[in-house]
Amino acid sequence: SKLEEMEAAKRDYERKIVTLESLLESANAIGKEEKNEKEKRKKLESQTLELIQEKKKIQSQFEESETTKINLEEKITALENALETEKHQRMENEDLYVLEKRNKEQAIKEYEEKLESERKAKEEERSSKENLERELEEKLNNIKRETTVR
Repeated sequence: SKLEEMEAAKRDYERKIVTLESLLESANAIGKEEKNEKEKRKKLESQTLELIQEKKKIQSQFEESETTKINLEEKITALENALETEKHQRMENEDLYVLEKRNKEQAIKEYEEKLESERKAKEEERSSKENLERELEEKLNNIKRETTVR
């Protein structure tokens, strides 16, 4: 019976270890996603800087021609709109990423709290068993003493 309990506890802990390993893999995947997002962000910032530099270069080259200037201003506005749209999209993606990360962190926290409460319950159960065993032993000793006295 004790052996069966120990084996059941062992299987339970093995399942918990597998779950924790899975959560660790998820956390590692989040780290990789963060790294990829940072690289994408750096690339977008670099592209943005290049576009801004290109905009300045084009403006200085064709300032004399009013028609060309108007065309360039339209192109620049389109680029700025595209950059603004891209910026908003990036911000939305970052917001979604942060939300997803928070959800995963909350799930990990809840699981850890569950494990801790299970551990406390088992500790209380063990303590209760020990108390019962002490009480039974005291009663047995009292009965032995009474029997010896008679």
